[in-house]
Amino acid sequence: MIPETLILRLSKTTHGFKPFEKEARALLDPDSLEGSRDIALELLTSGAYQVRCCGVFMLGLIAASDASVLHLLKEQARTDISWQVQEVIAKAFDQFCRDRGYGQSLPEIREWLADPTPTCAGRLPRD
Repeated sequence: MIPETLILRLSKTTHGFKPFEKEARALLDPDSLEGSRDIALELLTSGAYQVRCCGVFMLGLIAASDASVLHLLKEQARTDISWQVQEVIAKAFDQFCRDRGYGQSLPEIREWLADPTPTCAGRLPRD
């Protein structure tokens, strides 16, 4: 169960993504990828985009270590209507590529760029 104080704190953020990333890093359990993934998935069910952004950041931080997470990020990209969450998905995917190595991530990058869903390919970093 996500503490109400966290939801309230995140929901008050109206500009920038750094607070979501900071909270995501604080919520990560380095000893339990599964536990971290479960927390992130719970955050993704929130009606507040700020809370979903935190969950997406968490997924990005563990994606290189948990193969199931990249699929979850892609599904969130296909379904979340919030442009803020879409931006954080791009940041999370970039985190995955950085952690894994950009050269090693080329197949995933090509796959996302080829996806017919505009939100999957349209928000990826291009530099």
